[in-house]
Amino acid sequence: MKNIVLSIITLTLTSVSCSLFHFLPPALNNSYWDNQFSRFLVLENITSPDQFDIGMDWNDSISIAVTTNGTLSLYAYDIFNYYTALMQDYPGPASSPVMHTDKDFGLGVFYVGNADAGEMKYKPGNYWTNFSTQTEVADCLFPIDYCVSPDGKVFLVFSLVSSNTEFIIEYSDDPGSAGFFNFLPPVDTMSDIIDLTIGIRKDGVLFVGVANNDYIVVYTVDTNKQLMNFQILDGKHAAKVTAAEDGKFYLVYLTKNYDVKMARFEIIGGNLVQTYEWMVYEGGVLVDPSYPSYSIDTVYDPVSGNGYIGFIESQYNQPLLFRFYRGQLSLVNMIHSESTNNKFINLSFDMDGNPVAGVTFGTNPYDVWVYTKWESY
Repeated sequence: MKNIVLSIITLTLTSVSCSLFHFLPPALNNSYWDNQFSRFLVLENITSPDQFDIGMDWNDSISIAVTTNGTLSLYAYDIFNYYTALMQDYPGPASSPVMHTDKDFGLGVFYVGNADAGEMKYKPGNYWTNFSTQTEVADCLFPIDYCVSPDGKVFLVFSLVSSNTEFIIEYSDDPGSAGFFNFLPPVDTMSDIIDLTIGIRKDGVLFVGVANNDYIVVYTVDTNKQLMNFQILDGKHAAKVTAAEDGKFYLVYLTKNYDVKMARFEIIGGNLVQTYEWMVYEGGVLVDPSYPSYSIDTVYDPVSGNGYIGFIESQYNQPLLFRFYRGQLSLVNMIHSESTNNKFINLSFDMDGNPVAGVTFGTNPYDVWVYTKWESY
């Protein structure tokens, strides 16, 4: 694999404005349900869902990763002064950022960089920096994802430029290391990969969800690198996985009728077995044919045990958000029912385990509103 040498960069906070971002008005009348939730306009002129992602850092600051004309820009939103400030630009090429929050590891963003190489930045404290001095993540094609183990290992999963039916898993033991190393040889799914996500259990067992146009396959990879899989014929386009505090794996997926289901998996007798299934939403999910994997998003906080499922329903284009906790599903009244004409949703969580939702609104180019719990700040 091709090695990409990266230098460690110390970043400073810079307040700037540009053609993409403007000073934004206070959300005076945007709080609902006894002021528990507020919304903030954090981005404008977004043209596609693969252009940005959101997350929350250790002090509950809203962070945004954006790629514009090949440049990766990392922003922080100032909720007290209502503007979006540039943290750092990384000249491209860069595309398809994926941002996650981890309370121990910090905030991270994985993206496709130069010469089809996956690159990663992370923010363990106040500043963004390169994750490692060198990366071996070559032949990298979207979809991509990553997860962090309880002992701080980072696992990347991505499909291959050389074969879009295959995915690979790479890992790194710690920040500042020599780079990422192969964990598993390429796995051939036998069909072009549309969605690809990864989660990890407390004991180090990995869980991978793969979606294509005709079905979904979930894989487990244990610490001995033994691979097991389970096929779901009723699913397509979107396969979001996580491992919950109960030690079980969960998959949220889009059905062929454009409903949302959640399935629970366990390893029993050396086999991967589906042990339960929930109908999360029956009534139609909005799916953009150019970006079907963005029709659903999920996030899970292993500390609080809260998991969240978000999507846009197809009748009124209204964002819907559900919480799953210890096998129970409930609707989260976070986004006002009058919020229609939306397109995509990205999820994160704050340090208290409360949901954070970034919703694209309007017609292309879109505005991005972030909904969050005000009392967390």
